[in-house]
Amino acid sequence: MDYALSHLPDKDFHIFHNLRLYDHVDYFQIDFLVLCDRYALILEVKRQVNF
Repeated sequence: MDYALSHLPDKDFHIFHNLRLYDHVDYFQIDFLVLCDRYALILEVKRQVNF
């Protein structure tokens, strides 16, 4: 995911990775938060494990 997001232009997008936030009750974690002028995109990434 880091590689794919690295192709977004820095001047248009702000990318935050592994955010830990507090909601006044408990903490929660966001894998990726992508911000631009038009939207905020939350990405939760799961990895496939092959046995």
